[in-house]
Amino acid sequence: MLIFLMGLCFVIILANFLANLFPKIPQAIWQTALGIILAMIPSMQNYVTSLDPQWFLPIVIAPLLFYEGQQTTKQYIIENSKEIFQLSFWLAFMCMGALMIFIHYVLGWPFSIALCIAAIVTPTDATALGSIKSNFETPEKLSDDLEMESMFNDATVVVALELSLIWVRTGHISPIEGFLTFIYAAVGGIIFGVLASIVIIFFRNYLLKHHFNDATSQVLIQLLTPILIYIIAEEIGVSAFIAVVMAGIFHHEEQEQTLLMSSQMTNLMTQLWGVLSQILNGIVFGILGVSLVIIFKNIEFLTDLHYYELIGISLCALLLFFVIRTLFYFYTGDDTIDKRFQWQNAIIFGISGVHGSVTLAMALSLPSIGLLDYRDDILVVSSFVIVFSFVIPLIVLPFLLPGRKIELTIDEVQEAHQEIVTATIAHIDTLPIDNQTKLNLSRRIHTQTGLSKRTLFSPKELKQITTSLSHDYYLAVQKATVKKQLSPEAVELFNRLKSAQQNNQTSLNVLFSFRRRQREFRSLKLENSPEVTEAKLVKVRQKIKHIDHQLKLIKLPFYHAFLTRRRKKLVIDYEYLSYFKKIIVSDSLKAAFKELKEILKPVTTKFLKDYDYQTENKQKVIALRQLLVLQSSQVDGQLDSKLSENQYLMALLQYELTFIIDNYRNNKYSQALFNQLYDEIISAQSTLLALG
Repeated sequence: MLIFLMGLCFVIILANFLANLFPKIPQAIWQTALGIILAMIPSMQNYVTSLDPQWFLPIVIAPLLFYEGQQTTKQYIIENSKEIFQLSFWLAFMCMGALMIFIHYVLGWPFSIALCIAAIVTPTDATALGSIKSNFETPEKLSDDLEMESMFNDATVVVALELSLIWVRTGHISPIEGFLTFIYAAVGGIIFGVLASIVIIFFRNYLLKHHFNDATSQVLIQLLTPILIYIIAEEIGVSAFIAVVMAGIFHHEEQEQTLLMSSQMTNLMTQLWGVLSQILNGIVFGILGVSLVIIFKNIEFLTDLHYYELIGISLCALLLFFVIRTLFYFYTGDDTIDKRFQWQNAIIFGISGVHGSVTLAMALSLPSIGLLDYRDDILVVSSFVIVFSFVIPLIVLPFLLPGRKIELTIDEVQEAHQEIVTATIAHIDTLPIDNQTKLNLSRRIHTQTGLSKRTLFSPKELKQITTSLSHDYYLAVQKATVKKQLSPEAVELFNRLKSAQQNNQTSLNVLFSFRRRQREFRSLKLENSPEVTEAKLVKVRQKIKHIDHQLKLIKLPFYHAFLTRRRKKLVIDYEYLSYFKKIIVSDSLKAAFKELKEILKPVTTKFLKDYDYQTENKQKVIALRQLLVLQSSQVDGQLDSKLSENQYLMALLQYELTFIIDNYRNNKYSQALFNQLYDEIISAQSTLLALG
């Protein structure tokens, strides 16, 4: 079982990749296809498990229905209760009745068996439907009607299936008894779902009000809610599907009412349910593909002629459903629009009756007793109905609906990130904080781009920029020296850093070579204290002396080579410590750095302006600006000790939030881009608060 679950996880991961590479093919198709491939791998034969309704419905389908309910408001259900009843009861009843009559009179199957198969293939699947129509711009009203139908029609068909099984066992059925059973199941499901939700919500709010708001417990309570409600509803004989959906709707209302009381918990649950629904959807279609393979492998005795007969039944059922659904929606749908569009919406509604895991689960739940001669045929017909209901909309809907436009491109998001980061790093330079904090904040803000800016430049181009900028700095310092705008200490510091830079020509700024050299010796943990540095020098000298003594005593080749490498590293550390001691930060050195910065800052600004004018690739301009601002902070970071940064980072995120809101109001950002950037920053703020 564990190996099978791991296989399903790989199916979900690979399907997500393929759906991104080929967006015109719905993710559900990839998941189902990969599930079929998984079941056909010889080494997986002993581990593959088919869909078992006993665990599949409560553990997988119930949470998905609960999540669908959470996306719906109570007010919407009340306002559209008439349409929901028409779609989930009358339409389902008409489809089942028509198919039952067709199967009985055309194929000669008993009425009880015909009702059984009609009940199984009638329900539409909300999960499958969502995947199919995700690639198309569906009218909002039509989309809502399709979702409401698929959420609530399960109750009708489950009652019909139970009645058909009673009919098979006893040989007779009472219409009045069937109607009362349906009323009990549907109304009982609504009442039980509402009451159970009220009890659970009251319990959760009681815990919150009395400060028993442990995140783990709250999460587990909500995750177990749909499973428990489904199991209990099944035990008391009411519609478990309706009960779970109603629970989801009432939990949506509870989230809105307690948003400010437990906003962090609400945000956590929203994110968790979003991820969980994606995983469960993948499991649904992965197992669907696996189960289809198992069904067809177990029914090898069917002749070709019988296969074609079952395929014909499946296609006739879908054609019958299409006609009934189209006419029903045309005469009961929105009559305020033009007749042509009314017919178009009706045809789309008729084609979009996608069947999925619920159909297969109901078929697999059939007992063998009383259905021995028909059970395998019902399984095959159900499987074909599922497959054809997937394929036909994919072929037809592109001719009826426009494709969903890609709201955001990767380049658009990346450009916005670069713009935000550039503005924020420039803002950091104006903050009244120590330079080390500026450095660290710049680094953390820079990670939002997700790119290494140095990779935008070739080594040759980087060297040209370095040489040109260094020359401009040299001329500026010479000019300032003549005008006596620099102290002798500042001039000496510049000459020392310029000399140090000559040993490494890849730096973008003559002021940065010292900082880069320090990064090579992070293990030394340097501090701006002459006493501490001297103590480290003494310790390194002692280690070198000890190694020299060992080299004289021990002549083993491999150990001798090890000691030699160790001594070489210590000598480098000693030289660097000596170098660091010479330029240890003092008040006079701080003043010298400040003088240099004031002189060189206008030079940097002019250089960037000229580079912007000469370069067509604006990404390089932004990248160079970020590097210079970042590395300028790195130099200043040598002068101050590190302070707590999260408080400043929170303020910077708020600055970014204001920045994107202003751009959105000025129509610089689209709604989709604004939503993505806004969600990113809000999530970052929430994470920062959680980390403290």
